[in-house]
Amino acid sequence: MKNPTHYLSSLSLDPSSIDEDLFLQTLTHKSYAMDFAMGEVDFNERLEFLGDAILWAVVAGLLFKNFNAINESQLTLSKIFLVKESTLAQVARNIGLGEVMRIGTGEERSGGRDKDSVLSDGLEALIAFIYLQYGRESVEDFIEDHIYVLLWNELVMPQKSFKNQLQELIQKHHNETPKYEDIPLETDKYGDVTKFGSKVTVLGTYVCTWEGKNKKRAQEAWAQIAMGMLEVVKGEVRIR
Repeated sequence: MKNPTHYLSSLSLDPSSIDEDLFLQTLTHKSYAMDFAMGEVDFNERLEFLGDAILWAVVAGLLFKNFNAINESQLTLSKIFLVKESTLAQVARNIGLGEVMRIGTGEERSGGRDKDSVLSDGLEALIAFIYLQYGRESVEDFIEDHIYVLLWNELVMPQKSFKNQLQELIQKHHNETPKYEDIPLETDKYGDVTKFGSKVTVLGTYVCTWEGKNKKRAQEAWAQIAMGMLEVVKGEVRIR
């Protein structure tokens, strides 16, 4: 494992006056605490919780400030790309986070140092550590330099619709798809439907109904809402 002090220096962070216990907690996966300290060592899940909230707020602020001409739907697509598990895991690989993390024996054997879930959670914990130790400006700089910068590559690629992103998310983690029930809400004098509702169920749970001028718009509108309501926790999709 790399020297943790050297690791912080590689991120242009001054390691001279850090809370070393907090830093070790940042690097400690739950599997390490269970294997080597029988649960008596603090691991990074609480920091992950804080880092997740900081990440969403900073990314939203950067997008709002820098893209005045982009509508809310496009801003949301960009935010989802930047905070999704695979993006965060790639950032963690880019900065060598997996090499300094403390993980358990079983997790090590199963390739835990390169698992998207372990790496993305670890990155969120690191974001919380930077915020607590170095302050708001430093964590904003870190997110902008290492995460937000990836958006420029995404902007030259076609953006997937919310409906496609939602379907891929559910299929990846649960091998099933969202279920849409189209409901005609209004008709014109000829009996043609002019407004549709889309009742959507995710993982067997009814979430909401949304309206649109046609089926596609109704389903896309709901999928946009759903992507903001769902999160991936330990490889499972959950409603926030």
